[in-house]
Amino acid sequence: MDSTSFLPESIAKYTSTENISLFVTLLLFIFFIYSILQIGRYQKLRKWVKSNLEETKRQEETIKRIESETNNYKTAQEGLDYWSNIKEELVELSKLPSLREEETEFVLRIQISKLKKDKIDVIATGKEINVNIYEGETPLKSTYNLPKAIDPNRILISYKGNTLEVRAQKV
Repeated sequence: MDSTSFLPESIAKYTSTENISLFVTLLLFIFFIYSILQIGRYQKLRKWVKSNLEETKRQEETIKRIESETNNYKTAQEGLDYWSNIKEELVELSKLPSLREEETEFVLRIQISKLKKDKIDVIATGKEINVNIYEGETPLKSTYNLPKAIDPNRILISYKGNTLEVRAQKV
């Protein structure tokens, strides 16, 4: 009895010694294709891990920066001084923007985030004050209309904390 008689005829023909090399070649080809697919998966997994590591590093840097700022805040003894005046400051900020008319001038006060002075542009014309804030791609533009004319050459601009103050002399 032949040792391959229990196999179906289509498989038994590949067990002969003359076709064994074809079978091995086919197995090697399948293994090669499988390896290529695994390399692609490995590369995708590697990119994913790399991006997660980069994000983790950014988060660690942010945490370190916040810890440093917190430690600086604690050691600078600014904490209690700042928080003791917070109620008055919040009441003052709730009134902003405000336009007040005084005897010889108009006083415009606007609350804005802490920005460098070069990011703020104030332009005064006959009966209005334009405030442009350049942060990001699109500038934030605000126009404040005045009830009376002002001298655009006689304006005084000050910036303290989060408050921009514009004093414009009446004509």
